[in-house]
Amino acid sequence: MAKKQKTDLGKRAIYNYHVRNDRNNVRVSPAVVDCWYPTSPKQEEILILSKMRSLTKARDGVPAHISKANIPSLFMTGGYTKTADGMYIYEQDVVIRRTRSRFHDFAARGLLEGAIGAPAITFSGLRQLEDLVTFDDSADDVIREFVAVVRESTSAMQAHDQKLIELLEGLESQISVPEKKKGDVVSMAANVATIIGTVPAVASMTPGVMNVIHQLFEFIGR
Repeated sequence: MAKKQKTDLGKRAIYNYHVRNDRNNVRVSPAVVDCWYPTSPKQEEILILSKMRSLTKARDGVPAHISKANIPSLFMTGGYTKTADGMYIYEQDVVIRRTRSRFHDFAARGLLEGAIGAPAITFSGLRQLEDLVTFDDSADDVIREFVAVVRESTSAMQAHDQKLIELLEGLESQISVPEKKKGDVVSMAANVATIIGTVPAVASMTPGVMNVIHQLFEFIGR
């Protein structure tokens, strides 16, 4: 039987792969991972297509060569199974079945093509992503609140000031932009959350920031 873990390392690997472009599954606060993690199939579809668009530089028909270890992270199927005692175990057979099923589902709907280890996003996949990720005007207030809360909560993060400033300015630039893309906004917000989650000095401030992050991420899948 697989060794039990205190946290869902598979879920963390998915976060690292999609948000940090990290394939080594570095340590990240579970609160940050949970805050970012999608809560509906539609949200997962957006993130999978967004990652494929990024990997292929938005070129349809061009395969992205994915290592065997990272295929479940790409398709967001590598999460561990929670046991009755609150621990987590990796069930390889379940992960393999879900990963294959998800790839074939995307392919059958014309969103991806090719092989599971070298998938390519189709023109229909790019169009589907555009249809899914357009914000409405109500997102502007949430972005403003997110930027304000983070700025108020990060006085202890001087070492990360420049990175935070760049991310927050990027978010602000999306306000009132017609047809802003959720993928871009969510990625920037998730990177802010990652920085916050790795700095112990702001641990007491994190809950307030995370609440606003949740509000921002709720726009995915509307």
